[in-house]
Amino acid sequence: MPIQPIQAGTDSPTPASTTVNSTIPFGATITLNSDTFFGFVPAFTGYYNLSDTTSLTAYGNFWSAGTLDSGFGNWNEFGLGLNYKLTDYLSFNPQIGFVSGGLLSGGGTKSEINDGWVPNFTLNLSSAKWEGQVYFGAYLPIGDYGPTSFSYLHFWGNVGYRFNNVFSAGLHAEQLSGGADLTTDVGDAIYTWVGPYIQFRNADKGLFVRFTGGVDAAGGVNNSFYKMAVGFTF
Repeated sequence: MPIQPIQAGTDSPTPASTTVNSTIPFGATITLNSDTFFGFVPAFTGYYNLSDTTSLTAYGNFWSAGTLDSGFGNWNEFGLGLNYKLTDYLSFNPQIGFVSGGLLSGGGTKSEINDGWVPNFTLNLSSAKWEGQVYFGAYLPIGDYGPTSFSYLHFWGNVGYRFNNVFSAGLHAEQLSGGADLTTDVGDAIYTWVGPYIQFRNADKGLFVRFTGGVDAAGGVNNSFYKMAVGFTF
């Protein structure tokens, strides 16, 4: 689950595309994320420029146990994709990720290197006054190593206004859904988060800090949510 980058603000977990600088051949962003559901999730995004408009991208999520069962093992996610510069302020990044552990195929009973795959895409908005991101990813099992397997859909969208070069604020909406049966459970919301965010950034030094919080409209265990992200670009 790619994480929101500096131009958009981890998500995530959000996991996502890093900020691409066409004048630098290679760059990366390290993001430290924490939220109500997933717990602490360090992540990285990187790019290698192929042309002025196209870049090879990579990402990785170092999933921690969070509120999930520790039987899922040391769950890792790594993916590759291509970022396309559509305009001066819009980019589109389709990617394929692979997860290792015991959540999707193992059902919490067995950890394997080929636990699942994650087709996903990210649409990023970054202009002088506006920032935003749309992400969609499907977490699908590769095999069947336990009594059952699990599938999930994870998607979010956010948009914000940049008041100056340092401070911005906006609105974030995010949902995770899924379960043991792809055909019947994948539409069942585990959480549906809606709330505002505030962000501070130093674009020259490649640093941002974002805090997001609000309500869980799914009416699950928690009535509210919170998430925090700190990112470093180099």
